[in-house]
Amino acid sequence: MAMVYLRIRKRAKDQWFISLVILPYIKIFLNILTNIYAMNIITYRHSSIGGDEVNTDEKKIALIFKAFCDENRIRIIKLLRSGEKCACKILEEIHVTQPTLSHHMKILCDSGIVIGRKEGKWMYYSISSEGIEYAINCLQEITKVSSATEKSCCDK
Repeated sequence: MAMVYLRIRKRAKDQWFISLVILPYIKIFLNILTNIYAMNIITYRHSSIGGDEVNTDEKKIALIFKAFCDENRIRIIKLLRSGEKCACKILEEIHVTQPTLSHHMKILCDSGIVIGRKEGKWMYYSISSEGIEYAINCLQEITKVSSATEKSCCDK
C-alpha cells in the first residue's frame, strides 16, 4: 500500500510550498514523467528563466545524440543490427558489468534508438526503425544550410 504525505510549508514571505510525497512509488512516477517529457507530450516551465518554455526539440535531439556518444553504446547498436537480443547476450559480448549495461540500455531506450520488451524476467532489445528515422531527420534538419545569403557579422 502506498503511503501519501502532504507537506505544507512556508517558503518565503506569504508564499506557501505544497508537496505531495508518495513513498514506495515515487521512483516509478518520476520515470514515467521523464518518459512523458522525453516524448514531448509535456513541457517544463522554470520560473527562474521568466516562465518561458524550455525548447523540448533541442532536449530531444540531445537525448538522441547522447546515445551515440559512447563506444559501448555503439557496440550495442552494432550487435542489435542482426536483430533482437537478450540482455544476457549483449552482456557477454561487450564485457561490462550488469549495472553498466543497464545504464547504457536506459540511455539508448530513452533516446528512442532502441526499444526494449520484457518477457518473464528477461529483457530483449532491438533497434527501433522509427527512432533511427527520427535521428536521421534530426541530423539533416540541424545541419541544413540556409539558402538565404546573410552578410557576415564582420562585414561592414
